Amino acid sequence: MDGQHDTAYLRYRGNVNSSSSDKDPLKGKIGIMQYNATLPTGLSGPYDYGAVVSLPAESARLELYYSHHSSNGAYADPTKTGMYYRTGWDNDLSWTRIVDYNNVSETNVANKIPVRDANKQILTSGYKKEGSSAVYLLTGDGGHIAK
Repeated sequence: MDGQHDTAYLRYRGNVNSSSSDKDPLKGKIGIMQYNATLPTGLSGPYDYGAVVSLPAESARLELYYSHHSSNGAYADPTKTGMYYRTGWDNDLSWTRIVDYNNVSETNVANKIPVRDANKQILTSGYKKEGSSAVYLLTGDGGHIAK
């Protein structure tokens, strides 16, 4: 890098650990920061060995947090899996968990859109169709029925 364009590329930028004073060193910067036994400011719940991918614009920002257990459906504690994101406009909004197949039972609630797999099979049970009072339940063959 020539020093002038160093901040314009998505690349690994270093580590944050429990003794680091700044838990959000990428604020306003593009890059990937690894987290060791700690989490970014405002994030609690997921496994605390992972990384943040930061994609800022002039004022807006998008950050993704993933751990090495994010896609591990077999991990002993399903509350520690999954990916998280946050956005903001010159501020920090709350971290939000991305619903996926591995954590849907931990995060799905009745009025959410049903989660489907790659074959369009519904993976969630107990969801409601928008504008309907019927609750739909999964059947063993991947279909669903109204309750």
